[in-house]
Amino acid sequence: MAVNPGQLSTALDSALRDAGLPLGSVIIGNPDDRTTWKAQLAPNATPDQQASAAATIAGFDVSTIGLQLLGQEADRQASYRHIRALVAYIYKTQHGGVDPTAPQLAAELNAFKKMIRDLP
Repeated sequence: MAVNPGQLSTALDSALRDAGLPLGSVIIGNPDDRTTWKAQLAPNATPDQQASAAATIAGFDVSTIGLQLLGQEADRQASYRHIRALVAYIYKTQHGGVDPTAPQLAAELNAFKKMIRDLP
């Protein structure tokens, strides 16, 4: 699987943050040239943290990005299944298996949108 610079940047960002580094941003120059990858740490980063960031970049395993993407896809599919189950449950309990009218569907959609907006 080819890794694009955005995927590489996101994965490297996660690795640096997981290492507890005060990361500002990640810059990927040439994805094939690790010397162009830069971690911009917070201004108060210590020399040890800067060295740790350089070591993390040097040891970063690009092959793990594909596994992360597969995990994200599995999570997305699981979420989709849960949403479908929820919609089926709501349909069954609210309508007793009878097709709702267009105004009922519009009202339910508006209620659902409000619920999503109100989530913390």
